Amino acid sequence: ETQTRNGSFLDYRKAFSKRSSINSRFIYSNERPRDGDLRGTNIDGIYNPEIDDNRYGGYYKQRWSTEEDVLVPSSLVLDGRYVSDNLLLKEIDDNDIALQTSRYVTSTGVFRSALGDYFQSELMGEYNQAMLENQDLVFHREPEFIFSGFKSWRPLGYNMFGIKLITRGTLDVTEFKRDEYYQGQRLDFYPNISIPLRYKNYFNSQFDLGANITSYDLSNQTDPNDPAKIWDENPSRTVPNFSYKIGTGIERVYSVDNDSWLRDLTSFGVENQSTQLARVKHVIEPLIKYRYVPEVAQDDIAQFDQLDRIREKSLIVYGITNRFIGRFSPVRGAEDTIPELTPEVEDLPQPQISSLLDDLGGPRLTDDLAQPLRLKRGQIRELFNVSLLEGYNLLEARENQNPDRNAFTDLTGNITVNPTEYAGLGFTSTYDREHSKFSSWEATSRFRTDRGDSLLARYSFVAKEANSLAIKDISQLQGGAELVLSDRVRFGYFTRFDSPSGAFIDSIAALRLISACNCWHLDLEYVLQTNPDREKYLLSFTFGGLGSLTQAIPYTGYRQDSNQNTN
Repeated sequence: ETQTRNGSFLDYRKAFSKRSSINSRFIYSNERPRDGDLRGTNIDGIYNPEIDDNRYGGYYKQRWSTEEDVLVPSSLVLDGRYVSDNLLLKEIDDNDIALQTSRYVTSTGVFRSALGDYFQSELMGEYNQAMLENQDLVFHREPEFIFSGFKSWRPLGYNMFGIKLITRGTLDVTEFKRDEYYQGQRLDFYPNISIPLRYKNYFNSQFDLGANITSYDLSNQTDPNDPAKIWDENPSRTVPNFSYKIGTGIERVYSVDNDSWLRDLTSFGVENQSTQLARVKHVIEPLIKYRYVPEVAQDDIAQFDQLDRIREKSLIVYGITNRFIGRFSPVRGAEDTIPELTPEVEDLPQPQISSLLDDLGGPRLTDDLAQPLRLKRGQIRELFNVSLLEGYNLLEARENQNPDRNAFTDLTGNITVNPTEYAGLGFTSTYDREHSKFSSWEATSRFRTDRGDSLLARYSFVAKEANSLAIKDISQLQGGAELVLSDRVRFGYFTRFDSPSGAFIDSIAALRLISACNCWHLDLEYVLQTNPDREKYLLSFTFGGLGSLTQAIPYTGYRQDSNQNTN
């Protein structure tokens, strides 16, 4: 048996100028036909799992900014989101409002102004709707004011060691409000001094010294977990911190022979035929960081967020990164001199691939498939990256506060391979050396053809010990494909498979019809999901520059159990 809901939604988008725009959506759903039936929706752990007969949801996003050359450059960002009940996100799939797994639906607003060359102010607010817990216990920032400054000084002038004094300061005043129990105002002042030091190209280092100077003014002092406990009305604390980091880089440039297999591999695809790999720079970058935070009593301070509990810390982090950066030159003129100067690796642009597969929600490679930086005489691209990072907790080693916790942190590793824009492979992991097992790991791959066909796959694993919210291991496989059937027709498919349950969580299939002018396209989508068990049929028009208009056709069907399909 199929039960349906009826409703409507309205999208409004308006670009007033390059510096001012509005994007909004309003959703209404009449839930009376379901007669209170949950339709398989999982309500475990939800404080208030009631469903409104008349459901509302939506978002409102507005951006505005002045010209940069005005006396006081300013900007405004509004991001409002709303759902009328705690189950709306589980049953009406709209990631623009919030993800189905969101614990909170958060609305924010920020007005920011630059005050001269050295200062900046922010006035912001934040409201949180709780999807799982009691709404009366959730904090809101109403409002928060931040004033910050930055100034660099050179008491020794310009010198070979790069010594200068960098001063920063941030004043953060926040009013925390909620309906019940303790609330109030927090004032936090964070001054910071940094002194960089380098010697030629042998090493770079930096000293940092700062402190959180915090005071509180509570208007209600009752603790929700223990009503008999009354928090101090006006506590204060000062938590200093110190850090130092030093790193260096060892590099060597290799020429690439004309008959090299690496040149053949990196020239794969039509888009790479106009350039060829000329040289490869190998860079080895070791790094050491140390951070120290002394123990400061904070147990008598009411907690609003993580800033109210700054833990004692004495941690060394060390690691090494290997990079292979390719310098490509035009096939014509490859004999010209190739400059040795290359941009910083973090400046290399990341992929901006727009395709049907991406629209279906397929995974992207985070640091992979880096698009080349095109220069006047060629391009530069990172071909290979491998890094290892580990920390050592000196405090834990000295005091052994937790017998089950090792002084060594998990070993974090990352491998990225980008031979061409047509293919990318990535692997990242955290390894628990004490128990000789992986805490988490993820493998990702993506390939595409000259025609535009794409194939992607990602496997993710997170051990339950590494996730405080998990009750079991997370093991999921994501995959997708996009096929170019003709110049104007494309087919896409994306799915997620949960290994512990042995079931597919999501499956999406879509057919895209592209106009001859390439100014609009039509998508026909079929979506199959669990929690709740449901299937949807969507028709979506997307006009160039205007966005999409989507209509469910003819209904969203709900399966009464896992063995019953909707017709």
